[in-house]
Amino acid sequence: MAVLSEPEKKTKVGLRSPQVAPAVAILDPLLTLTLPPAPTRESGLDALAHAVESYLCLNAWVPTEALTLKGIELIGRHLRTATHQGGDYEARDGMMMGSLLAVLDCTRPGSTWSTPSPGPWAAFTTCPTARPTPSSSPMPCGSCCREP
Repeated sequence: MAVLSEPEKKTKVGLRSPQVAPAVAILDPLLTLTLPPAPTRESGLDALAHAVESYLCLNAWVPTEALTLKGIELIGRHLRTATHQGGDYEARDGMMMGSLLAVLDCTRPGSTWSTPSPGPWAAFTTCPTARPTPSSSPMPCGSCCREP
């Protein structure tokens, strides 16, 4: 998915299409060692939200449940260190693997709920995403998720 924003118009539009999906992703923790604390924290919380939503989804299935639980564990273990000690390779590697595991299930229909639509609701924030947490979701948890 790609998100295009126009801050002057307070608009964000999400594009979800095979044409904007990458053919290849390079996952190299060395490329993240100089990422400042704020985007490290925000992207880590976004990955955590995706892992939780994927795990709680009614359409979850056994392989992705195991993978997303491992993603949650890795993010939980490494987010604080990656944020406050950005040069820590082990923390960056753990965050990268946790983030990867968090989104493996996000491509299936009905597998996500907590990241709000990047439309009008998200347009009023200055965050890269609209604070992706279940509590900020415009959809009630029961609409597509099982109880934790």
